[in-house]
Amino acid sequence: MKIKVYGSSGCKKCSKLKENIEEVIKENKKQNQINVEKIEDLTKLASKGLMSTPAIEIDGEIKVKGSAPSKKELEEIIF
Repeated sequence: MKIKVYGSSGCKKCSKLKENIEEVIKENKKQNQINVEKIEDLTKLASKGLMSTPAIEIDGEIKVKGSAPSKKELEEIIF
């Protein structure tokens, strides 16, 4: 599974979201099966039609945009 977190480099919510995703994955003992990447390139955000960040893409499908779900919500989204 591939997870991409979209957000600008100065976005604290975006960085925290990536950290929370990594924690949820670790808590579920799936860290060797899931790759998490943060995308900060504004061109890539625009190409996905993302006007607000943070956003989460899982295996090519945008699952969340414009909000930072709680860890419990992330667990439901990812698993």
